[in-house]
Amino acid sequence: MIAKPTDCRDLTPIGVWRMTNAETETTATQNLVRNIGTIVVLAIVLGLAIQLAMMVTGAIGADSVDNVLSETVGNVSWSVIVCFGVTAGTTIRKSTAPVAAVIAFVCAPIALGVAKGAQRGVNELSGVEPEAMTSSLLLIAAVKAVQYGFLGFMLNRLSGRGVDRLLTFMAVGAGAGVTFGLLNVLIRSMTTSLAWSDFAPIAVNELLFPLGCAIAVYVASAAAKAAT
Repeated sequence: MIAKPTDCRDLTPIGVWRMTNAETETTATQNLVRNIGTIVVLAIVLGLAIQLAMMVTGAIGADSVDNVLSETVGNVSWSVIVCFGVTAGTTIRKSTAPVAAVIAFVCAPIALGVAKGAQRGVNELSGVEPEAMTSSLLLIAAVKAVQYGFLGFMLNRLSGRGVDRLLTFMAVGAGAGVTFGLLNVLIRSMTTSLAWSDFAPIAVNELLFPLGCAIAVYVASAAAKAAT
């Protein structure tokens, strides 16, 4: 009696469908992991770039290594979470623009809280006096939620309509940065006294983060399309 091969495949229609479905799920999982990795790498690069720009504009005292370290940890933490929130509804899973807006809306204040907590933790470990928490922080968090919710909505619309021009994504990011950045500056000026030297680093922070997130969405979207 001839034994049946143990590695033969089920070639019935149901068996073929199961194999095809399993391969599709494996490919989708691989693409998901690849997209998440792309977003995280881009967000870390963005956070470090903002940190460098802040140092150049004098936002952080270059003579304090501990201060630079805490600000770097805070910027990278903020960048990873908020960029992930903005890109999640556009590149990781196909979703509608309102869903993308809600995801980014929720992630932005979480990112701000994590960034501030990380900064305080590093400062306390290094013996540096933590930055005082101001009364405007909650209001700024609310503005950030609306800002990045709007950004997630608009970028999802661009991606859904097949727009593949980097300058268009950058224009949306810059527009969100300028509009909501001015509002954040107004809030800060009402609660703290700002010197003229403070405006340059604030402008860098408020403009480059949404602009960088828009670029990250563009790159992640392009990478996702190339993988399909």
